Amino acid sequence: MGDGKAPEGTSTGLIIMPCGQAVNSPDELLSKVYPNIQQNFKDQDWLSHRAIRASRNDVLEKLNVTIQKQLPGQKYAYKSINCILNDDE
Repeated sequence: MGDGKAPEGTSTGLIIMPCGQAVNSPDELLSKVYPNIQQNFKDQDWLSHRAIRASRNDVLEKLNVTIQKQLPGQKYAYKSINCILNDDE
């Protein structure tokens, strides 16, 4: 994708992934990559065989929010930093 060499459908402009499946919407993409996520989300082996790649982080953020809304339980947001606030630490 990044180097512009990903094959595109001739008339649709859709990117054809190596698995040979094209999708028409974000919801269809999520249902193909993460089928039955409500039942499988705790299975680390199942999750480790799935990924969605995109050229921009904002696209992935929207997909992540959509996926998280499908999961049961309380939602939490954890903030992090990647710098030292006190040089003595």
